[in-house]
Amino acid sequence: MMSVKPNRCIINSSAENSENIILSIAIPTYKRFELLKETLRSVYANTFNFNVEIIVVDNDPENDDIAINEMIEFKNKPLVYYKNNSNYGMFGNWNQCLTLAKGKY
Repeated sequence: MMSVKPNRCIINSSAENSENIILSIAIPTYKRFELLKETLRSVYANTFNFNVEIIVVDNDPENDDIAINEMIEFKNKPLVYYKNNSNYGMFGNWNQCLTLAKGKY
């Protein structure tokens, strides 16, 4: 299986050392900012007793400025937001999430 690489990371407010991450919460998305924000609010409402990373992998290669503006609510939260360099399809984007996740689980 050929692995694709993300074109760019447009938001990185995560302070975690990648060696200490226990759980990766990886969220694939495509032009569904309201649902993405609802999901992120739900994630951030939880308390974890271990290091967690939250990554978003956006399958829309365009609209960086829109994505950045939509995520302004989370500017003080640990978040890494990737944009694929092309639309890899649903399964390709899921695979991107798995490839980019740094957590043990």
